[in-house]
Amino acid sequence: MPRILTPADIAGFRDRLCGVAAQLFAEKGREGFNMRDLARHVGVSAMTPYRYFEDKDEILTVLKAQAFGRLADRLEMANALPGTPHDKCMAIGHAYWRFVLEEQTYYRLMFDLSHPHIRTSPELDRQERRTHAAMVAHAHLLVATARPDGDPELIAEMLWSTLHGAASLHLSGRLDATGFDRLVREVVQAGSDGYAAIPNDGVQEWRSVA
Repeated sequence: MPRILTPADIAGFRDRLCGVAAQLFAEKGREGFNMRDLARHVGVSAMTPYRYFEDKDEILTVLKAQAFGRLADRLEMANALPGTPHDKCMAIGHAYWRFVLEEQTYYRLMFDLSHPHIRTSPELDRQERRTHAAMVAHAHLLVATARPDGDPELIAEMLWSTLHGAASLHLSGRLDATGFDRLVREVVQAGSDGYAAIPNDGVQEWRSVA
């Protein structure tokens, strides 16, 4: 008689599939493995993973949502720390830096440019919004203390873009961990000194020239 799986059994096996998929992604990239490879590494029949996920992309979407959730957790905790705006800026930068260093595989998956049109899901959308909201919340603090006429959304995008650029340099081997740390510190130091908002007419002028 087949064993009846409990919800905990199902969740546990889904987590196991996700963990092995993350390892395969780190070793081989998105296109380097398929569901049959995943089943072989887990030690189950070729069709077993399909009982839990539609396909490989669904698994990677789940992993991506989990990763954004963990990054959002770190950023929200950094925002909640006491201290001056400068302290909070440093906390945001440190939280981002530690996430990249400690969860490189998942960070690569979150921003996988080899397959930018990965399917989405309500949970992935929710976790991405949390991450964005944490950045914007920090930008509101910068606006309140340094540049009252600044645009929090724009400042958040500037900060995130710069942090992501530093992370990309590190993950591509062009910046070691020490250099990454120093660059992030300079970025958040600039943030604590205040960001200048880019006026809309300036954006329009650049576009017209381009």
